[in-house]
Amino acid sequence: MTVLFDHIIYFSEDPSAMKDEYEQKGFYTVTGGTHDIWGTYNTLLHCGLYYIEFLGIKNRQTFEKYNEDNVDYTLMSSIYKENYREGMHNFALRTTDIEALSTSLENSGFEIDGPRTFKREKENGEVVSWKLLFIKDNKTNVPMPFIIDWGMSDEERLENLEAGSILGDNGKLLEIKVAVENVDNAIHAFAEAFHLNKHDENTLELGKVRLTFTEELQENQVVIETDGETFII
Repeated sequence: MTVLFDHIIYFSEDPSAMKDEYEQKGFYTVTGGTHDIWGTYNTLLHCGLYYIEFLGIKNRQTFEKYNEDNVDYTLMSSIYKENYREGMHNFALRTTDIEALSTSLENSGFEIDGPRTFKREKENGEVVSWKLLFIKDNKTNVPMPFIIDWGMSDEERLENLEAGSILGDNGKLLEIKVAVENVDNAIHAFAEAFHLNKHDENTLELGKVRLTFTEELQENQVVIETDGETFII
């Protein structure tokens, strides 16, 4: 059962402004859509199937109510717990068999919620749906990613993104730098949960993306290479 990096959340008070900012830096960005159940909306910067989601709040009351009820099991939990800090937050790993991964995590002693089905409406009225699985950090005390299953193969999803003009020439997403309190604990937790191979003592392999754990950062970072330049977001 394979897991790959899917996307990372960057919380912003104004995702449209983030879209414009990165367009001015030469990146291709698009408007995503709204998540009525969460009270949020987004804009997106894709590097192939990998992407950064600039997430903002459309309805504060809905957002707060959802997180008050489910704070240990939401992809926005760190946004809520950290008092709406702007910047990088949690990230998602992708699988094509979320039920099997759910069983594996439970068998390893992780407390989970899901899988649950979610959806959002795009600007053109099209509805996009997916399944999410959330992992509580009670077993490891390490912030864990959430899991997403798009209900299709990577090849099908790539075709859909291309057909929807979502993709541009944004280079390669090479690495996620994960801010943690203890690298050894994080490496152990992620390796146990997802059976990932080590790249080096601080880094795990997620397909073509490196997951590097560091105690030197206050928030997560993304490393993108495009036209011979390296950008850190």
